[in-house]
Amino acid sequence: MSRPAGLTARARQLSAAATPGDVFLAAGTALVQLGGSAAISGHGGHPISLAGYLLLAAGPTALLARRQYPAAVWWVTVAAAIGFNTMQPRGGLTYLALIIAFVNAVLAGRRWA
Repeated sequence: MSRPAGLTARARQLSAAATPGDVFLAAGTALVQLGGSAAISGHGGHPISLAGYLLLAAGPTALLARRQYPAAVWWVTVAAAIGFNTMQPRGGLTYLALIIAFVNAVLAGRRWA
């Protein structure tokens, strides 16, 4: 028994939209990355610049599109992590969004993203 083409396409669109769980995951990841990095930089005496905070927020923000574009989200999180660690070599929690995006890409079948 097959579904009509329009119904299948609509189901794909609905599953690709960000769900409340996706928003919660992105917000929690942002909270951990930004809050943890601020705590690390405050303790170490090396403040994070505005550009550093923007790069820290870019990874979790990209996670909102993880269902529709898993490979692109992974690349955005890689670029944000590399950019932050290049600008702020003293530390920060940049890898949480990267790990989530990587696992999502692998589970979506994009092993060679």
